[in-house]
Amino acid sequence: LPNDQWCQVTYPTMGTNSRGIPCLRATAPATNTMYVFWALNQTDILEIGKYIDNVYTQLATASFVIASGDIYRVHAIGTALEFYANGVSTVTATDSAITSGRAGFGMRSPDGVGTTEADDWSAGSFEEAFASVIG
Repeated sequence: LPNDQWCQVTYPTMGTNSRGIPCLRATAPATNTMYVFWALNQTDILEIGKYIDNVYTQLATASFVIASGDIYRVHAIGTALEFYANGVSTVTATDSAITSGRAGFGMRSPDGVGTTEADDWSAGSFEEAFASVIG
């Protein structure tokens, strides 16, 4: 994908202590470099952060009551990062450390409690969307 990206995923089931993790500008797994957008079910927090060579840095957080069926959409446009929950912009951050990579998503239950499911994942670039509008 070009560097200005979006990703959207629905988590129809979010188990206890589960995490939904859309990501943008992700590099090869060996380097673990990407922007991550955590939906932290156990604390009802949405968080934007980044991994650079397996080192995590938190960029911004907001309280949000997480529920099964939530739809998360994330944007990375230039240095602007934005996390939408159910169509509402909820967390924003600015960072210039990661400039390219791929979109993706993940799920995690650190203590193995609960079930988390993902559905309806999609991703794209803002350049592609703009080009199709102006034709």
